[in-house]
Amino acid sequence: MATSSPSTTNVTPQQIGKAFVVQYYRLLHEHPESLHRFFSASSTFMHDDLTKTVTGIEAIAKRIEELSLKQRHVKIRQVDCHFTVGSSIVIQVCGEISSTPVTDTQTQPIMKRFVQTFVLTSADNSKQKYYVHNDILRYQDSPTTILTNDNNTRMSPTITNNNEEYSKFRKKFNKRFDQLSHKIDDIYERGAILAIINRLRADHELDIQHLPKVTRMHKGWSLDTVTIDNIVLRSYKDDIREAPNEGVYVYGLYLEGAGWNRKNTRLHESQNKVVYVQMPVIHIFAINPSVTNQTNGIITNKKLRLNQISLRTKRNDQISIAPYIYMCPLYKKPIRTDLHFITMLKLASNDIPEHWILRGVALLCDIK
Repeated sequence: MATSSPSTTNVTPQQIGKAFVVQYYRLLHEHPESLHRFFSASSTFMHDDLTKTVTGIEAIAKRIEELSLKQRHVKIRQVDCHFTVGSSIVIQVCGEISSTPVTDTQTQPIMKRFVQTFVLTSADNSKQKYYVHNDILRYQDSPTTILTNDNNTRMSPTITNNNEEYSKFRKKFNKRFDQLSHKIDDIYERGAILAIINRLRADHELDIQHLPKVTRMHKGWSLDTVTIDNIVLRSYKDDIREAPNEGVYVYGLYLEGAGWNRKNTRLHESQNKVVYVQMPVIHIFAINPSVTNQTNGIITNKKLRLNQISLRTKRNDQISIAPYIYMCPLYKKPIRTDLHFITMLKLASNDIPEHWILRGVALLCDIK
């Protein structure tokens, strides 16, 4: 049974292809035993199994009968049609077909995605009638047959939810994804500190005692909630014997515009004719202000602003809380420009921050 083209002089392949698709799939649903009438003695038919490709009307009719295609529900998603060699038309159909016959009691059939390609050739050199010269169908959710060099066949793994190969693939994928997530967390937890380190390393006179260790102590911290915090220690460079549990020890910074009380670890008025004061070791680390009860000497709370976080220092086994925190800018050079600015560090003080702002107090990496 050949399909007829629309009776127009300038017929397009889209018109022929869509008319054929309507006839073919309607017949497949209602009377699949008659599908072989679309083919000729030289036609080939392959339905998702390369080893069962058949040629000729009788062989095609037998193969269609084996497939049991009656009452299959078909959804057409896309139809593409083009002219090809010798006035033939190639048609590609993308859609879904039910894996089993659809009955009235079955409300939601199991659908399988497929791609089917037809080559329509004119019958008896007539441009009004066509027959199917080639018919190839492939399911998108099924294994494919691959020919090896020794003419044997092997099956490629199926990517479906019910397949063992898919389960292994999914398990391996999840494992690698978790490894990558943990690696990103590690990089992220120390990323803010390393950003400062890279800026500080530009000045060769700044001594960074210890690089941060990779840690997974703070799983669940997101990048937009983590910020830099610091504590000014009483120790100097020679007093440090080991790296901190988190963060870095930074030594070599100078304080300009104020003095530093090492005993109380707080700012105080500068001495006469003393412009720069060398700071003790500063412990810089990352914190999450939204998390309470952290153990790095910092009292944090969701309701507290960053410059209101209190710094605790030990003195005679008693904890004294600094009444004010001065957010001190850190520069690479005495020339205070945006090019030399690095970050802000917190310095404890008994005076309000405005007191030190008016004095222009800042930390410097280099005083030359």
